[in-house]
Amino acid sequence: MKQLLLILSLFICSQVFAKIKFDSTATGLKYHFFKHDVKGKKPAISDIIVLHMIAKSNTDSAFIHTYRDGGKPISISLNPSTFRGSLEEGFVMMAKGDSAIFLVNADSLFAKTFRQPLPTFIKPGSKVTFTIKMIDITTRAELEAKAKAEAEIIKAQENEVISKFVTGKNFAKDASGIYIETLKANPSGYMPQKGDSVYVHYLGTLIDGTKFDGSYDRGEPISFPVGNGYVIQGWEIALMKMHEGEKIRVVIPSWLAYGEQERGPVIKPFSTLVFEMELIKVHKH
Repeated sequence: MKQLLLILSLFICSQVFAKIKFDSTATGLKYHFFKHDVKGKKPAISDIIVLHMIAKSNTDSAFIHTYRDGGKPISISLNPSTFRGSLEEGFVMMAKGDSAIFLVNADSLFAKTFRQPLPTFIKPGSKVTFTIKMIDITTRAELEAKAKAEAEIIKAQENEVISKFVTGKNFAKDASGIYIETLKANPSGYMPQKGDSVYVHYLGTLIDGTKFDGSYDRGEPISFPVGNGYVIQGWEIALMKMHEGEKIRVVIPSWLAYGEQERGPVIKPFSTLVFEMELIKVHKH
């Protein structure tokens, strides 16, 4: 029964496809618009386009299907056309909200756009059928401005959380944005300089106290040359303010830690990190 329904579905799709009247560009790209805003803004090279895409081989097998594979549209930075009759030529014809179908030469598509061998399930010389729904078009400048505005909101929210955490404690705010509380002082100890090897014991938690790492559990400190980017920026700043033998607690905002990156199951994007750091010894460079 399922096989019969599949055959019937393919038959219906092929009949609908056969009735589509395709137009052709001067470069040979065949296309048909289901919805087309002729006066709408079209994307330019380097713009970010957000779209749903279904790509089918000559046997009607879908090898790209955003509705099926996660259900979310994809974002693409629009590149110049890679060959005459390319899919990029189709993209620049579309406005936000448009939907269309394009027939693209499979050999050129894989060789020049995808830069990979033609898959065995696609016949040489055949056409790949792309069904595209243009969701949004954004210039790179607009995208950067939006990201900056969102980052400022996140930063303000994070600063509020940090402020509540340090209030009533013996933290001193550094000009960089980190907060340092001295747990054990040793003002006569040597202060590491860039390139010196430092040996550090540490305990790392989120601002809510959730532990994610620590050298004490391993029984030995970590070592690395300070100031050379081996650790997060907040660590570099804190260590070069410490004296050998000192122990501190430091609050590091996300922009001096991992930023929007997710690191493991505990550290989520824009996480404020809290470390206890003990500078065991320093080997001068």
